[in-house]
Amino acid sequence: MVGSWSLPIVMFINILNIAGRYFIKVPVKPTYELTGLFMVMLLALGWPYTSAIRGHVFVDVLTMRLPKSIQIGLEILNSWIAFIFFMAMAWSSVETAKQFYKLGSHSDLLEIPYLYLAVLMAFGAFLVCIVILLQFFQLLKIKNKG
Repeated sequence: MVGSWSLPIVMFINILNIAGRYFIKVPVKPTYELTGLFMVMLLALGWPYTSAIRGHVFVDVLTMRLPKSIQIGLEILNSWIAFIFFMAMAWSSVETAKQFYKLGSHSDLLEIPYLYLAVLMAFGAFLVCIVILLQFFQLLKIKNKG
């Protein structure tokens, strides 16, 4: 829910920036920083929900003709690949957060610490890992029934 609120906020900020720049010659200076901040929020907090509802785009032109058992096997393989990928992303985000903390990195105008963004990315990737594991166990249950 929090992630979904970031998109209308970004849209509103950009509208204010464009209107301010063209109509009253006063742009909203931190628009670029705020857009990046809210896009990270949208991405990191949208991943787990989209994964949970299986809302990602996929193409099954080749796999839909395969037997159901092979389809489930491929989904299990895909789950493990995705799990490894998102665990690596979570770990990398934690390492990045450590670097941001040591360096004290922050945005230029608003001085928002990048540490929080990296932690948010790690949190989102970790939640996706949990979702993938739950879906993996559901696939195993289906495979064992069939």
